Order: sequence, then C-alpha cells, then structure tokens
Amino acid sequence: MAGIAEKQVWYEQLFAEVAETDTPPFPAEYQRLPGVADLQWTACAETTTCWPEDLLELDAWALKKPHWPGKTADGREVVVVQIGWIWVGRMPSA
Repeated sequence: MAGIAEKQVWYEQLFAEVAETDTPPFPAEYQRLPGVADLQWTACAETTTCWPEDLLELDAWALKKPHWPGKTADGREVVVVQIGWIWVGRMPSA
C-alpha cells in the first residue's frame, strides 16, 4: 500500500516504530525485488487491540505475545497486542 497526499500522514501514524535493536532483519526474499533498494526500510510492530474484558475469553494467545496498555481516541482502555512485523519503505531524505 502507498500513502500519498492527505493519506500519507495517516499511514505514517498507522504502525508503531520500535527500537532498532528489537527488530528482525529485513527479509532476504524482499531484498531481491526490483526497486526495493531505492527505499529506506523501517520495521514497525503490526498490532491489534483487545478490550481488557475480552482477554479472558481469548485462548490467552494475546498474553503470550508482546502486549501493553493503550487508549482509544476517546479514552477507553485497550490492550495492544503485537501480532507481527510490517516493513515500511520511505523515499530517502534529500
């Protein structure tokens, strides 16, 4: 997916960047794709959210993954669960 014009800011805030020491290496199979070397790649946590009361109903899968407290835009408490990694490519800064 690509974020352009007014959607660029939304996409830039969509994924949480994490400390470089905590990220997996950029996948080798992606490095062979045409044009991929022209972008700067950042690993970001792919997350989902759960209501705290729903954690008891889940098979505890969420509690076995990295998770932390969060809040919705209207202030409701949620549990943020990292379900994987997303690699975000950006044009290099001039």
